[in-house]
Amino acid sequence: MNFRIKIVTPNKTIEKEIISLSFVAENGSMGILANHLPVVTTVRPGKISIVTNSGKNEYNVSKGLFKFDNNEALMLVEKMEGL
Repeated sequence: MNFRIKIVTPNKTIEKEIISLSFVAENGSMGILANHLPVVTTVRPGKISIVTNSGKNEYNVSKGLFKFDNNEALMLVEKMEGL
């Protein structure tokens, strides 16, 4: 099962249907799959990994915020490299 993610930077917004997301959160590594419990947390600078039906992509992000609720993820970051 997939879920929707929206990643917003000051310069760009991307939206994708994804299978999983992993990133470094406030209290360590976090993995998100469809139907995850609602969560709001900070994003620490580092690598995020996004798995879609067509494969895995990794990006470097700066600090930011993350929210997941009702199979919709929102990540707000200052920078994202590898778009």
